[in-house]
Amino acid sequence: MSSVSVSVHLHKRLRHYIRSFFQSVCRNPCRKLTSMGVRLTGVTLGAKGYIALIDGRFIEKRAYPAKAIDTTGCGDAFHPGVTFGIVHGWAAEQSLDLGAWAAAMVTTQMGGRSGIPRHHALHTRYPI
Repeated sequence: MSSVSVSVHLHKRLRHYIRSFFQSVCRNPCRKLTSMGVRLTGVTLGAKGYIALIDGRFIEKRAYPAKAIDTTGCGDAFHPGVTFGIVHGWAAEQSLDLGAWAAAMVTTQMGGRSGIPRHHALHTRYPI
């Protein structure tokens, strides 16, 4: 076996191990919280998006593509976005999508507040 083949094989095995470890680290807390009665749980993963658990079903989505300048405040935008959707009776997927979109918009400006989507942008993207 050539050194290139060994390197590729090790890289694939390492990538598989990291993915398995990462998913268990993210999924297990969601399962634990659900077992305690929490209906919607999730873990944000930065540029990788999020993993959420609702009604026994995991939802995994990548982050919205954005020309990121500063990631300060992304979580601070994600959580109220999800909460806004829940409070307005939206489905979990749409609520999570709003949170992810809001977090992506925050990255396009410097600082944690200047990129927060305004009402007009929110209503344009998600007609209520």
